[in-house]
Amino acid sequence: MDCLFVLLLKPGYRTYSLAFMAVCTACLFGFALASPPALADPTPTRQTLQVGYTTKFVFLPLSRLLQHLRDGIIDLAPGLSGTPLVVYETLESWESPVNLELHASHLNTTETLKTFDQIKHKRVIVISGYNYGGLMSWMEKQSDIALTEAPNRRAAIDMLKRNRGDYLVDYHKPVQALLSAPGDENLHSTKLLSRKGVWG
Repeated sequence: MDCLFVLLLKPGYRTYSLAFMAVCTACLFGFALASPPALADPTPTRQTLQVGYTTKFVFLPLSRLLQHLRDGIIDLAPGLSGTPLVVYETLESWESPVNLELHASHLNTTETLKTFDQIKHKRVIVISGYNYGGLMSWMEKQSDIALTEAPNRRAAIDMLKRNRGDYLVDYHKPVQALLSAPGDENLHSTKLLSRKGVWG
């Protein structure tokens, strides 16, 4: 049978949440990763061989995802359900092995968000290179949201603690995993939305 090309994220590149999703979904689809935390070389397992597929994994930055799907260079890629740029050009898997929650983290002195509209007229910190399922594109078009990009999550948390932004918008679990430095206990978060991770 034809070779099944699967896109996985380059180790340490862009987004931990999607990299984690790639590990989970790769295992569900019958691909074994030699070292899941590092996203080492994946190898086909018995399940893929039973259905007659050979697999090749392509490590690419997310910015090339849509074009490579259009060109037929890759067959499967991890992503978020309903992503505006991709939803009309791909089929999403029925299986959703992971749910991702987008949260707005803030200091305990900052008002908790009750509706998403409250983010307007605020300073929002995001992680450079993330699209957050299309939300980043929307926020960039809003003249009343002041966006600041941080190079990584730890830097974003520190920026928030130094009052360089009102809210940090990012995926919940990776941020929570880093909250161990002094002063991190003063951070709280509010869930903005939840999206399913899918193969497209």
